[in-house]
Amino acid sequence: MTNLCRSTFMRKRAARLGVAPQGADLAAVEEDTAHEAVLRVLASHKSRLKAISSIEKKIEYKRTALGDIMPWVMGAVEGDRGAQDPVVAHALPWLLDVGAYTDAFVVGEYVLRHGLKMPDEYKRPPATVIAEVVADDALKALDTGAKPLMSAILVAIELTAGHDMHDQVRAKLHKAAGMALLPAELPTSYTDADESPIRESLGHMRRAFELHTQVGVKKPIERAERWLAEYDKRRAAEAAGKPNTTESASSTGAETGQDGAGDASAKSDDGGNGQPPPPAKEPAP
Repeated sequence: MTNLCRSTFMRKRAARLGVAPQGADLAAVEEDTAHEAVLRVLASHKSRLKAISSIEKKIEYKRTALGDIMPWVMGAVEGDRGAQDPVVAHALPWLLDVGAYTDAFVVGEYVLRHGLKMPDEYKRPPATVIAEVVADDALKALDTGAKPLMSAILVAIELTAGHDMHDQVRAKLHKAAGMALLPAELPTSYTDADESPIRESLGHMRRAFELHTQVGVKKPIERAERWLAEYDKRRAAEAAGKPNTTESASSTGAETGQDGAGDASAKSDDGGNGQPPPPAKEPAP
């Protein structure tokens, strides 16, 4: 059987496992056999992972392992019965570990909606795993000067909202969102386009601080607040019809220079003493 045929077979088997009628004994036997086969594949991959010490090499191996189990996993998701399944439960953290966020969020939504449990070795509920891995990946990227995937952070926040987890974990996720939105160098232009992400960033960082005061966002909050205070001050001045302080100073200096030039011109015309210049002497005859 080719890889494509095997993947299609596993996907259909998993989907049927979720909806097979109770009386279909033959079908149940077939499905159990297919499930047992993929469980053996999972067990083999787990055994090989235990023999690997390097985290980097573990992640590389998980990419290979996922290729063998994902047809079954996506078939289970399509079947949507929500039965507890070790294959699906292991796929979620592995997908997160390799950065396959699109598939991870599809599987994660299924796991959270049906209340499935994580494998025993993780010792954390699925919402916590999703939030923590995405937050850690984002903060690690920021530490190296890279730009994290903002859409993944926001999806993780939305997906795990309403699910119980330690406040420190949720705080870290909001910190990741706030820091990703806040520019390393705050702009000096104070435009509306600059204001929107900075204000959104401040909202996430304040939420992170509410959840955990030691999360490490005090200084970034102060930077964002100072910038937004100046932005609001400038917009209030514009609304009141007052010129910007900086621009006003520049224009005043320019006008002063022009007036001085005018005074000098007047002085040169009147001899510098405020009196009209004497009439020109007519030449002697």
